Amino acid sequence: VYERDVFRIVSEERPDLVLMPGDFLQMFHGEGGDRDVERAALVAAGEPGAQAPVLVLELDKGRLKRDGERLRGAALEALEQAGLPQTLDGQRVPVEQVLFHPRFPVDVRHNSKIHRTELSAWASARLGR
Repeated sequence: VYERDVFRIVSEERPDLVLMPGDFLQMFHGEGGDRDVERAALVAAGEPGAQAPVLVLELDKGRLKRDGERLRGAALEALEQAGLPQTLDGQRVPVEQVLFHPRFPVDVRHNSKIHRTELSAWASARLGR
């Protein structure tokens, strides 16, 4: 399912990671159906061979200042509880970094298709990798 190179995270210890399923975002629906998180993406930060998985969240406007740290912790906890992400052979790989992006780069034709290559470059730059 995840065969494209841009969907792989490559490091010495972990050759491939399976991305988290799209329904991961359902964990962030607040009261009344409001979403705390607009989009979430797992990306590779760093150069191939030394990459680390990074969760990037796009928050609803105003939520970062108000709820950023709470959502960072909730995201890491949700990943851990769901056993995500996993290698292709089912091994869980912990995510240690959560970044907040103001507006994900997306395909103009499909507002939901995330440009993960651009998001990965952004995360790498933010983390100095």
